[in-house]
This record gives sequence, structure tokens and C-alpha cells, in this order.
Amino acid sequence: MDGVSVGHKPAAARGTLGERPVGRLLQQIFRKRVTGRLVIVDSTGDESRVYVREGIPVYVDRPNDLDRLDRVLVASGLVSEEQVALARRLKDSSGQRFGDILIEQGAITREALGEVLKQQLRRKLVRLFFARQGTFEIFVESHKFGEGHEFELMRLDPRCMVYPGIRAAYDDARLQEELKPLFGRTFRMMSVPAATMTAMGFPANDPVIEVLQHRRLGIADLATVGPKPSEARAVTLALLYLDLLEVDGGSQAGIPVLPASSSPSSGHASVVSQSRPSGAHPTLASAAPVAEPSVAGASPAASAALRARIEDLFAKLDQLSHFEVMGVSESATAEEVTAAQFLAIRQLHPDRLAGVGLRELAPKAERVVARISEATAVLTDARKRGEYLQRRASPDQMPFDPARAIIEAEQIFKQGEALLKKGDYARAVDSLSEAMKANPQEPEYRAWWAWARFENP
Repeated sequence: MDGVSVGHKPAAARGTLGERPVGRLLQQIFRKRVTGRLVIVDSTGDESRVYVREGIPVYVDRPNDLDRLDRVLVASGLVSEEQVALARRLKDSSGQRFGDILIEQGAITREALGEVLKQQLRRKLVRLFFARQGTFEIFVESHKFGEGHEFELMRLDPRCMVYPGIRAAYDDARLQEELKPLFGRTFRMMSVPAATMTAMGFPANDPVIEVLQHRRLGIADLATVGPKPSEARAVTLALLYLDLLEVDGGSQAGIPVLPASSSPSSGHASVVSQSRPSGAHPTLASAAPVAEPSVAGASPAASAALRARIEDLFAKLDQLSHFEVMGVSESATAEEVTAAQFLAIRQLHPDRLAGVGLRELAPKAERVVARISEATAVLTDARKRGEYLQRRASPDQMPFDPARAIIEAEQIFKQGEALLKKGDYARAVDSLSEAMKANPQEPEYRAWWAWARFENP
């Protein structure tokens, strides 16, 4: 029982996942700005509920506790196991929300909690992509999730989940099955800024995207584009579900769309601009990391070396300096640090581990990647790097606070967002660029930066 629905309205839309897979559903709900819930029942009978506000997922209720908030908090390194245990006891006795208790205790700030909640939401949404068979229903109704300030804190653009979800959950047979609407047709990609594509989780400089931006292809051509046919098919399917393909004169290519009755009565059913983020929601908030998942079938020796590296880094995280974590010298330039981060995330990101038989190391890898992101945010910003070197040279130096880095980046982002809405595009570009440097792992900042540059005359 959710305890959040108002009345018992009939479903505005229903169907099967075979007709309308999860990636397509998320995109269409976003475009129609639905406020309500998406109910998915998979082939095992498990029911998942995705609560959306103005088309944006704000809460997912799953039938298991794999991504329980307390586990995600501890894995992130922002809250200790002791603080979590105390908050859990208080929750059981008081009925307060778990996150509110942690904030009252001073264990975490509201902004940092918002980042962790988005991380949890990403995990749950990716798991939904594994449901190949089942049914869905969409209910247009009010609920309490993501209200007021919480919506700004937890906004997670669903377009950022489509490609990462497909890469995580699809095998090649499923890719080919869902690409059938493109059989016998030619297609090319619409014009989209590169930064926006990166924010949506696509690999930077992806060869398939580069080719599709310049010429039309057919399904058979995908076998000759990119390093692997399956990777080319995954990119193409994601572009199709995101309405970013021009297909024989039309973008839908036979993919069913939600009926008009599924749009909210408040008038948020307008189609979102396909060339850039819309005026109402220009963000590509909190996409999964840019690094592409690893290819299954790595050699035992390579898996063993990766395991050893993750275990070694995890064991030494609290002792290593930012430079040591990144594997660079103290004279490394910001560009060298960024390159080291990109390489490290490609190798160590948790989403890659399942493909090489190291799924159980995902919690440790999350800590390592978070630490790498913290180090990058400091070492690529001249002011923060200077302050960090000063603290290292001082005997009474204070330890680096990962939550503070996130909060500072969010404050800079808010300034850039306000400048953009005022039409001060040049200053908005500068502020949003600073936010990107402060927290490179937040794709939303890159999306707003790209939009500001697009608008800047």
C-alpha cells in the first residue's frame, strides 16, 4: 500500500513491455510531462512502481532491498555505519523518514543526501531495464514524492538512463529484436550538442554517433560501424527510444506512443524539443557515468589484475593523497588529471564489473570512483588545488570533505542556472563551467553548460 495515491483512477495507459520497453516508456512519460506512477509487473510477478513528477522519476519502489538507502549511503562514504545504525533505530521508534533523521543528526546535509538519493534512483531504474517480458500501467494522479524543494534536489532526467540501461541489461539478441522497426529503413541522427550526448551517458566521440550525424545508415550497416556490432546496435536503439533518429522522414519508426489520455490534465503534454533541452526542463540531470560498460569475456588474468587494483585502492583510500589516488605527479596539469580520471573510470566503474565476473566488488569500486571524482574536482580547480596543497603542508591540516565539494559545486551551479534564466548567457557559461570543474561527475552541469553555450549569441 503506497498511501500516496488520490482516489482510484483507471490507468491512463497500459500494455506489455514487449510492445513498449522500459526505455521507451521513460522517454514518452517524460515528453508528456506525466505526474503519477508507472507500475511494471515483470514475468516473475514482481511489481515495481516508478513515481514521476512532470515526467521526471523521483522515487522507485522495488520488491527487494538491493539498493536500500542505508547501504548506498555507507557505500558512498558520506555516512558511517554507526550513524546509519543509529538513524535506523530512531526511524523504527519515531516513524520519521530515514534521510530526515540523518540530516537532523548532522550526519549529512540535505544537498549531499539529494545526490545519494539520485544515485539510488539510478540503480533502481537500471534494474527495470532487465524486465524483458511483463506488463505496465500508467496512472495520472497526485502523490507526495518529490514535492517542493525535494523536486529540485532529486530531479533525474530519464533520458540519461536509456543508453546506460540498455548497455547494462541487453544482450545482442534482444537488441536485434527491438530494432526490428528499423528493418528495411534508413536513418540518421538529429543534430544534438556533443556535451548533451555525453550527459545522456553516451561515450565521448562514439564512432556510431559520429557516422550517424553525417550520413544515413540501415540496420545491416551497423555491423561495419564501431568496434563491435552489438555496441553499434545498443547506441542506435537508445537513439531510437530517445526520439533522436530521423527515420525515412519520421522519427517514430513504428514505435507505439502513449495515447493522448495519458497526459496530465494540467497541460504538460507538449512535445519536448529534440534539438536541445526544453525551456521547462533543460537538464539532463544525473546521468549514469560516461564510461561505457566493459565487454564481457575479459581474460582471467585481466580480471585478477582489476580485482587486485580495486582491493588495493579501497584498502588505502584514507591514506592516499589526491595525487596518489589519481596516479599523477604533484606537477600534473588539469588536463593530465582529467585524462587520468577518464581512464580510471573506464577501468574501475562499478557498471563494468559484472561483465568481467567481479560484480561483488561493486560497493568497493563505488567508493574508489567517488574518491577519484573528489580528487579530480580539487586538482583541476586552481583555487581548490592551492588550498589543498596548503593543507598538506600544514601540520594541522583538515581532511578533505567530500560532501563539501558536492555542495560547493551545487551552489555554483545554482548561480549559473539563475544567470541563464535571466538571459546573461556569457556569465552563465562561466559559472556552469566552474560547476563542472568542481563536480565533474554531475552530467546535469554539462547539459546546462551546453545549453548556455547554444543560447549565447
